[in-house]
Amino acid sequence: MRNFSLFSTFRNFFLIFFTIIGVIVSAGKTGAVELSFKLAALKFDYAAMYDDNILHYSDRDLRNFENRSESHPSLLSTCDDWQNDYRLKFYFEGPKIAGNNLDIWYFGKFSQFYRNPFSNYSTHTLLINQKIGKALTVKLRYFYMPDYYLREYHDKDLNDYYSCAFDDHQAGAGVGYKLNKKLEFSLSGEFEQIYYNKFFTEYDSELWSGNAGIDYKFTNNIRGLLNVSYAVSENVGYKSASASAGLNANEDTEYGDSSYDEETYQAELRCRLKDFLSKQDLWMSLQYKLRHRIYTTDNALTVDPYHSTRGDDRHRLILSLTRKITSKLESVLSYTREWRVTQSDYAPVKEVKDFTQNIFSLGLTYSIF
Repeated sequence: MRNFSLFSTFRNFFLIFFTIIGVIVSAGKTGAVELSFKLAALKFDYAAMYDDNILHYSDRDLRNFENRSESHPSLLSTCDDWQNDYRLKFYFEGPKIAGNNLDIWYFGKFSQFYRNPFSNYSTHTLLINQKIGKALTVKLRYFYMPDYYLREYHDKDLNDYYSCAFDDHQAGAGVGYKLNKKLEFSLSGEFEQIYYNKFFTEYDSELWSGNAGIDYKFTNNIRGLLNVSYAVSENVGYKSASASAGLNANEDTEYGDSSYDEETYQAELRCRLKDFLSKQDLWMSLQYKLRHRIYTTDNALTVDPYHSTRGDDRHRLILSLTRKITSKLESVLSYTREWRVTQSDYAPVKEVKDFTQNIFSLGLTYSIF
């Protein structure tokens, strides 16, 4: 089992957060900025959701779980579960720079699973936005997700099964430019590190990505967003000597060189409707995301069958309805369907990697102030 330390997670994050605050205070003392700092808003999110495939099991793996015929017994008590998400959102108004306040936002989330608590996880997001003039905004982003559980994997070095988990760090910077009242462009770049626990360091990877986006307001009631990104991921923990030795072709594995290139396309349409019962504004959002991934290993199929010649198309569709209940309370009802389609010259890969997942969610956002 994993060691889940919520204390160490918050400690690491707030070290970074207060370092940034220290830099701002120092700048204010030198007169470089007009020093001020306050908590402008605080919100609490709660979401209750049903997830029918929490570990993204393939149809074959679902059957093996139900029949108790897995190569190694899973930690799962059920493949589906009820999940509760709790999120606090802090909105800080920082000092004035070039006449505009520096916005500093921190979102902390904890996800709790009812039947499978070993899958619990937390995320931490820090956003810093600085508007320059009336049209240009500079954006910084840091994301941290510690100890995220995947599933039980076979460690060939110790010839036993262990929980596989990773820490995810993401740091990005970008700009947004508002051309007019209807149209805004954005460009950004990001660096990501995914480092695994001690049994699976050969999975460690680092990724660079670039993103371009358009946000267009057709009318006051219709808005469209489009984002395109390209990423290159390198499997920095890979060692050629450990490529396929001791593999069981009938079970999930990521041994080998998992470096890849990925194109991502995301589109969203938001429409304002009227709730026919209360006549209040009701926002409907339809979002589609495609991640097209090609694995780039130079290994032959016989050496690295789970990556050589492999490509993935991962799809996600989200339909949501959002409306205000009171001036402080907002609700959102959503349905998410995600699925992966795999191509490979090695037949077992498709059986292992293809999955479908359905999530039904009801969320509430309360503005504390």
